[in-house]
Amino acid sequence: LQYRRYIQMYDTIITILTPKERWFVDKYYIQKHTIASISEEKGSPFEGCVRSTIWRFKQKLLKHANEILLAI
Repeated sequence: LQYRRYIQMYDTIITILTPKERWFVDKYYIQKHTIASISEEKGSPFEGCVRSTIWRFKQKLLKHANEILLAI
């Protein structure tokens, strides 16, 4: 029952995120890529970005996801 709730929360959050945020969630959290590999990946929205830029994006993404969770 608890896992079903987590899946429902994930499904809710992922539909609200921007395409760039969804891409990051998939690469970083699902596929377990590192921040460094994300910046080096061809076609990545973060291609060529420094790690600190991606880390700040990640922090904003987590804040955004938390705000969504608090609203539901």
